Amino acid sequence: MSFDGADDYVSTTLGRISNNTSGGVSMATWVKTPTSKSWNTVVARGNVTSGNSATKVLGMIIKNGRLSYIISNGDSTGWCNQNSTGPLVPADDTWHFIVGVFDKSSQIIKTYVDGVQGYSGPCDQTGDSEGSNTLYIGWDTTGYAPAIFDGQIDDVRIYNYALTPAQVREIYNYGAVRIE
Repeated sequence: MSFDGADDYVSTTLGRISNNTSGGVSMATWVKTPTSKSWNTVVARGNVTSGNSATKVLGMIIKNGRLSYIISNGDSTGWCNQNSTGPLVPADDTWHFIVGVFDKSSQIIKTYVDGVQGYSGPCDQTGDSEGSNTLYIGWDTTGYAPAIFDGQIDDVRIYNYALTPAQVREIYNYGAVRIE
């Protein structure tokens, strides 16, 4: 899917997406960004741009070139969000595989770029992040113009469990196969 960074996005109604399972929740997709942009919303359920901890949120953004996986259960514990320390996602007009993982049992959030873990840290989200059933690709619920995705997104996946490092590498390697 191609997005122009101005007004293109995809929305779909989904069933339950929740981190309130014993294993957690993971998001994975391929992105291709031609130029550096201060903020690119890749996938969002809820408002990923407000910073409002009272909002139930699940999403992935690229902010200042760094991957951030955002999750919030909507209570005062706030967001799990590491965009200042997340791994770099090169804006080189090449496909990159990005993954966000929340492991509920260990309360750890991890991000990966091209099968390599770039961040791992605590995420105290004991409640459920399930909110709106609308999932946006390339956009969040506010339509905040600087955050609209510029580039291409492919093969968006959501798992109702925490992917292991081996599973991330397997999905990356399977998706990286080129048939000429």
